[in-house]
Amino acid sequence: MSVATVATRLARIQVNITGIVKAFDLDEIHNTLHTAQLPAFISVPGEATIVKYDDMLQETRQWFMLLYVCPIERPAQVAQRMSLVSPFFSRVRDAFSARDGLESLTGVLSSTYLGDSGTPAPLEFGGVLYAGAEFRLQTVEIASVTPVDYVQSG
Repeated sequence: MSVATVATRLARIQVNITGIVKAFDLDEIHNTLHTAQLPAFISVPGEATIVKYDDMLQETRQWFMLLYVCPIERPAQVAQRMSLVSPFFSRVRDAFSARDGLESLTGVLSSTYLGDSGTPAPLEFGGVLYAGAEFRLQTVEIASVTPVDYVQSG
């Protein structure tokens, strides 16, 4: 199992949440977000812990799913724009709480929705502030250990 495979599955689930226009895969992330792509998710892998069992590894990783809803252009827009984020709290929770194991993705033993950032807060991307929120998910994956021979040159 790779980080890219999990990120792809997260994007597939996210794009099916009511109101989401785009969920970026890791190789699709650019320097800017276009308004036509919003609301959009960008998921990034967080810290992982590894436990080794003979020839198997169990990896527990936290994911940060960042939701960008709309740009905030003036300070006076903050409260108004943040109200556009609130419907997503329950939608995202329900979407991921109903998909333990990320829809039986091979190698994923479990996935647990951990929660969200609470009160919507501005998120920055490419130097622009957006109304949005951060959602967190934990995955537990199992993988076999493949021995690798390292050849020293020189």
